[in-house]
Amino acid sequence: MAKEHPVVEQFTVRENGKEMIVVIPKSDDSSYDRQLKEAQIEKTKEQLRKAPKKPAPKISVKERSEALREFNRFRKRKQSEFPKRYF
Repeated sequence: MAKEHPVVEQFTVRENGKEMIVVIPKSDDSSYDRQLKEAQIEKTKEQLRKAPKKPAPKISVKERSEALREFNRFRKRKQSEFPKRYF
């Protein structure tokens, strides 16, 4: 027997340069759905207003990508030097 998946509505709320994805369940009553959506939008906007601003990254994207490449090269080198052993 297949499991039934609930029907949901997903939308994005934006406020002060921030955004959040909101998911609410759908019902048979369209007026209830509309009221629930409006309430969730207001609640989410209030949360986004209260949320602190995201701090700027201390390391640039270019520096992070170079560090990851260097780490991956190190891992490959170590794996080739010491192959896996199964006891």
